[in-house]
Amino acid sequence: PPRGEEDNPYVRYIELGRYYYYTHNIALSYQANSTVKVRSKQNFVPFQERIPMLETFPFLVNFADIVGVNTMFAPYENSTGIHQTVRNASFTPILCYESVYPVFMAKKSKDVQFIVILANELWNKSFTGSKQYLYSNVAIAIQSRKPILKSSNDGISSFINPKGIIEKKVVGKKEGVIELNGINLNNYKTVYESISGVFYAISVFVFCTLILLFFGRFMFKN
Repeated sequence: PPRGEEDNPYVRYIELGRYYYYTHNIALSYQANSTVKVRSKQNFVPFQERIPMLETFPFLVNFADIVGVNTMFAPYENSTGIHQTVRNASFTPILCYESVYPVFMAKKSKDVQFIVILANELWNKSFTGSKQYLYSNVAIAIQSRKPILKSSNDGISSFINPKGIIEKKVVGKKEGVIELNGINLNNYKTVYESISGVFYAISVFVFCTLILLFFGRFMFKN
């Protein structure tokens, strides 16, 4: 492992190859005569894709087979959120369950014309979870008014238009190609994207205010 990180619980060791590595998810976009675009994954689902605070509580690694994996997030310096097609249409590649975070998705989708979701659902033992995941993507399409192209192994690959309508899909382990005659690419920002995070900030402020008022009343009573 890197010097000084021999005891880092996020480091994995491969016995066969005798090497250490960090688990990591990235998206690559190749285009002729152009630099390869790389995007690092930023959000992991706690206790499903990542065990939080593993460095502080390394014993949690013993639960990895039950609740998740000890995934390490290490962003690439040249990582970029905006990629282009060969016809210079802009999109953002979203890695798996990053798409369930509405505020994150509002920020990622505001400067692109469509969204690509690359999903690994092979670990999902219940197909009901794949359906729920798909309809959370529908909500993202509606809030951003951007079409979504989703590719999934063992889940549901689909095309969702900006109105949230699932126009085409390939379900489960069935191999297939989704063909489209045309995609309505949007360049404008929605109202939700403009105010994303505002309600979150207001709720945090209200919560903190209520806590202060509660302790204030308790202290003055005594």
